[in-house]
Amino acid sequence: MATLFKRNGVYFMNFVYQGKRIKKTTSTSDKALAKRILEILRGRLASNQFKLADFEEKNIVLREFYEQYSKYCSISKRSGSAEVDLYALKDFIDYYGANNTLRSVTETDMRDFLAELVKNKLKPSTINRKRRAIKTAFNWAMTGDRKWIDKNVIDATKPIAEYEHTPRFMTPEELKALMGVVHNDKDKKRGRDYGRYLELLFNTGCRRSEALGLVWRNINFDHRFIMFEKTKSSKFRSTPMNQHLFDMLIQIRNESSAIAPDNRLFPWTDDYASHRFKRYAKAAKLSSEIHLHCMRHTTAFALRMGGVDISGIKDMLGHAKISTTEIYNRITPEFLRPAADTLDIERAQNTDRMLSNVGMIKPDLPVVVKRNRRRKLAV
Repeated sequence: MATLFKRNGVYFMNFVYQGKRIKKTTSTSDKALAKRILEILRGRLASNQFKLADFEEKNIVLREFYEQYSKYCSISKRSGSAEVDLYALKDFIDYYGANNTLRSVTETDMRDFLAELVKNKLKPSTINRKRRAIKTAFNWAMTGDRKWIDKNVIDATKPIAEYEHTPRFMTPEELKALMGVVHNDKDKKRGRDYGRYLELLFNTGCRRSEALGLVWRNINFDHRFIMFEKTKSSKFRSTPMNQHLFDMLIQIRNESSAIAPDNRLFPWTDDYASHRFKRYAKAAKLSSEIHLHCMRHTTAFALRMGGVDISGIKDMLGHAKISTTEIYNRITPEFLRPAADTLDIERAQNTDRMLSNVGMIKPDLPVVVKRNRRRKLAV
């Protein structure tokens, strides 16, 4: 029979396996948790599913798991994505205990953690983002030569329902007010440069970081297109330049005496671009809901209202799936106007006449109702 004993504040398991006395640590000082680990051990011993390796180097504690996963993220993910994922995993480890083992985490523990996030009034989208990040980390723990866990306990939980947010785009009046403030900046050069940055965003629909990552070799003046290499999907895409954008980039190039191929067009940080936008938006008395990413939504709105097909907008914005782009169909329902114009409530009230016109009923014919006759049963 497997039993527990305590040594130096940590619980150990004492059991016999294949005729040998074995003592293995549970890596926890929590007695209740140690008992759960012991029950897992007893169950596996009873069903002949016990593997000694599971209770040796494979029984990794969460602190070590976090360190190993951090190393993986540093070489396999973009810095922004890695930071978000590691923050989510750290939140769970802080809640559950860094000295507990990865194998000791149960479905109930994960549900309790998500319930705690709800209790703390985090947004459903934030909770779901953390859940996805933890799920990815636990899946990683199952693969390769690790096999630290046999199943992902977070699979037993479900994402929290969240409503789709309407993309906030700028109206022509708001865009005009914003650009007016930018061009009237007391620092003429700063206002001019940032105004050009906003025009690049609007005329290409690119993301903030995609524009900031542009270097001069990405600009093809001969064929008039821009190649975005540092994208969210890590896949490059090319976007044609309209005449206005082409002229603007020619002017920027001519203003500099020496432009190296690897020099950035806008040598700023992401934070600088966003904070500068907030200052200009506040000075233009725009809604606090408007942020730098709204430039991208404004481009998509303008394209859709200009009659551009949704698949063309998808390619322009660089969306991986068309389902992401279809949201702009729901905020620009102009293509449904011909259908809406056919509706007439007075006509709809005269149901018989309307259905008669399409041949669904014939009012002139008598309606025959057949009745079922009861048959007498022979006694």
